Amino acid sequence: MSKTSFYIYAYRCIRAINECEALAYKFPTSPQEVEDAAQSFKAISSNGVIEGCVGAMGGILIKTITPSRKEVKAFFSGHYQHYALNVQVNKI
Repeated sequence: MSKTSFYIYAYRCIRAINECEALAYKFPTSPQEVEDAAQSFKAISSNGVIEGCVGAMGGILIKTITPSRKEVKAFFSGHYQHYALNVQVNKI
């Protein structure tokens, strides 16, 4: 398969996944749904350490230049083998 064909089919697949209603993430909209989502994440976290999380998405890595130890504690992603930011969204 040519490189061009690979990208054509890869993007078609990504588009199909993104447009699939059954796979769409439904962010909680009411205060009760937000609280229920936060409690669900807390319940499945180790020792209930995740508090206030109402959703999670995988697959994002924001590469950074490695800061000095004086600036900030570095985050090294063992999975991606790169320094990066861990992206999280918390309820307000």
